[in-house]
Amino acid sequence: RLCVSERYLPHAWPIQYRITLDRDIIAIASTRGGVAVLTDGKPIFVTGTDPAALSQQTIDFSQSCVNKDSVVDMGDYVIYAGPDGLCALEGPQGRVLTEGQITAADWNESFYPTQIKAFRHENTYVAFYTDGVTHGGWVFDPRGGTSALSTISRSSEVKGGFVDQRDNELYIIDGSNIKK
Repeated sequence: RLCVSERYLPHAWPIQYRITLDRDIIAIASTRGGVAVLTDGKPIFVTGTDPAALSQQTIDFSQSCVNKDSVVDMGDYVIYAGPDGLCALEGPQGRVLTEGQITAADWNESFYPTQIKAFRHENTYVAFYTDGVTHGGWVFDPRGGTSALSTISRSSEVKGGFVDQRDNELYIIDGSNIKK
């Protein structure tokens, strides 16, 4: 279920505002014009200006969200890890951003979509992973170009991160340290 609070009352969650979905919710992200509900099936786009009158639309895009930590708000759209590549939702439209650059097999074997922790930095998608032994990461620039995808070497696990809007820098929890 997607539960919505009463307007301006974040402590009030009326039962009649709940939206029951036929799939499990993996992550929720706001995007231009609505809310992207990323599930273990097709994504759902929820719109409306009043919590009592929200409407849902299942997006005709067969790319489930495989990892809640992969979801990144890019401003007008949301990027997340799907089973076939890096996916973007802009309103009720979805597409695989890495289609033609990475095969689904390479995506799942070399880019660790179920293990990444991702962030937005300088309008790029920055992802870090660990497979228990190996640590690494990669950066994807959705604007494209010849260097749209590059890898990052890591010596320790990135446990989390945050982009500080005051200085527009990405701070990561690197092992037991915070690094810019």
